[in-house]
Amino acid sequence: MIGRSAVVPHAPALLAGVRPDILQTHSLRRAVGALEFADADCVVIVSSHGTWAGVYERPQGSLDDFGMGPIAVTARGDDEIARDLKRAWGRPLLDGPADFGVCVPLLLGLARDRPVVGVALPEATGPGAHPLDEVLGASEELAGALELAGRTKDIAVVASAHSSAGLSPRAPLTEVPGAAELHSEMVRALAGDPFQARTALMELGRAEAACGVGPLSLLTQLCRDWSCLSLRSESVFGVGYLVGEWAA
Repeated sequence: MIGRSAVVPHAPALLAGVRPDILQTHSLRRAVGALEFADADCVVIVSSHGTWAGVYERPQGSLDDFGMGPIAVTARGDDEIARDLKRAWGRPLLDGPADFGVCVPLLLGLARDRPVVGVALPEATGPGAHPLDEVLGASEELAGALELAGRTKDIAVVASAHSSAGLSPRAPLTEVPGAAELHSEMVRALAGDPFQARTALMELGRAEAACGVGPLSLLTQLCRDWSCLSLRSESVFGVGYLVGEWAA
């Protein structure tokens, strides 16, 4: 079954060896590393930065594309869950390497002692963005596939996502009108019933102001009426970084 879910950020700038001078990143790193999945047989990390939708064959990759030198990670996988998700979702197994939406959470210390499966949803922002309806459709279908895979194993699902990258003039998307208010509204909703965050999330998605709209949409579907165990929000570099955990 799926009894635990979480959200974590995936910005390479949060890594200790990249920007150690930003104090907020210290607390975010600690919060990610403190997430516990002891009851889960497998942790599925859902990234918003795939070229297309699919299941990574192996949870391994690097940050070579960012020009940061030899920063790489390899986690223990779960071939059975990867195959089950591929079959139930009807999307391909991806040779990899896994994108940074999977790699950065692992480098931040997520799921150190659990098998991991990386999943990619297509990008919703930037030059390679897919139509919002396509991203949301893939997310909805993935929710059903995860429920099927969860019949044989206990799975924790982690949304690797940011609320918005347009919260201030220095943000990657610059300042998107209304994004800061929608971010605050979404965080308040996530602290209660995650499903209630969908309204603000969809508005951010339509404004192309949230790269994480796919994984966050998945989280709101899976965690309806669940209890929020913890939630931390930091707006660093004009981006809404979230670390939170929910249980059924």
